[in-house]
Amino acid sequence: MRNTIIRDDVNKQLLMTRTFAKLSKDIRSEEYQLLQAARRDYPNYEVVARTIRRNSDKKTYHGLTYTYMEKYIELCGNDEQLEELNGMRLIGECHTRGFSYATIKKWFLETFPEVKQFGKPAVKEDEKNKTTEEKTTDTVNTETAA
Repeated sequence: MRNTIIRDDVNKQLLMTRTFAKLSKDIRSEEYQLLQAARRDYPNYEVVARTIRRNSDKKTYHGLTYTYMEKYIELCGNDEQLEELNGMRLIGECHTRGFSYATIKKWFLETFPEVKQFGKPAVKEDEKNKTTEEKTTDTVNTETAA
């Protein structure tokens, strides 16, 4: 069994993972029996579901996909950069120790530092504008037809 309870003597807590907590709800399960035994052994300890700490300062680039990178290079880069991206992608797909997405993202952001300033890729904004324009056009067409 991989999911267990961890005893934290400093904070007087019994820490359990989310999976363990879910499995311990069934009174017939082994996890339930372990939880009850731990509660009997440590009656003054609080039972707490462990949470994962998240880095709130982490820079994320939502929407920075390979497709976006290709489109951006086609618009703002050159053929050599596009070939380099495709080569890294091919190596990443063919070899387990090849270029990972993180490595390719790092290369892309170093090559095109202006993308870092926006946070979100500009292509997504263009797609949103197209969708808004289509809705406006549909509304105008509907109003003129009525």
